[in-house]
Amino acid sequence: MDAHPDLPAVPVAQAVDIDAVLAYLPRLYPDGVAISTYVVLENAHYPTYHAVVSDFYDLLRMPCWMEVDYLAKGAGHMLETPSLTAQADLAGLRAMFTYCLRGERFCDGHWASMIEKGYVMNLLHRLKVVREQMYPDQPISEIDLISRSADGRYRVEVVVWEAGPSQWVHSPRVVDTLAGSCVFRFEDARWSAEQASWLSPTRVRLQLRKYPGQPLAEGLWVDIECGQQVAHWGEGGEVGLADLESMLDRMLEKLGE
Repeated sequence: MDAHPDLPAVPVAQAVDIDAVLAYLPRLYPDGVAISTYVVLENAHYPTYHAVVSDFYDLLRMPCWMEVDYLAKGAGHMLETPSLTAQADLAGLRAMFTYCLRGERFCDGHWASMIEKGYVMNLLHRLKVVREQMYPDQPISEIDLISRSADGRYRVEVVVWEAGPSQWVHSPRVVDTLAGSCVFRFEDARWSAEQASWLSPTRVRLQLRKYPGQPLAEGLWVDIECGQQVAHWGEGGEVGLADLESMLDRMLEKLGE
């Protein structure tokens, strides 16, 4: 019987969600060695984490990585026992990731400790194995963070893939790290974000193209208002994010007529 039967089911991490987390393995452990994770500013009594560390833990706030009963599931013991980490399934990994994330609320420097002791590295290595078992027909994608809002709440990530010889596509998604949700992503991976710039804490401007080509050499410019779940373009055009992709496809069709 579930300890919290009234809570919604935890969404299963999709391949792109896993790949976004795995992308931090070489960033946190270049050459297999943990990076310096923080500095202590003058007159401060707590660590100021480097951006790559904060960005990593921000990803773990996504619902697919959160486990309410992480302590009851023995997350701390599993982390400290390499053989258990090496055998963990996705639910176990989720519990341990939550332990790594939430510990900072109770102990300054917890995030750093989890990385420096190699616990995060062990989790990421195991996650890679689980990912290959869950999605054997989907190769691991290279995912980059290209832009974040001034307050760090929203981030624009791109899945980088080679559509043709030396023809790279950067398929974007906008993530709300506070709500732990994806604000917007394209269903068609051929959409590519060439630039992303923040006009306000909640509004990002994307320069978009669609592989293999389009009539406008400069691409399409779209403003996504994350808080209101709408997009704007041109002279006052507005559309809900759920309809943005189909609207852009119709726009390209008209431009190509």
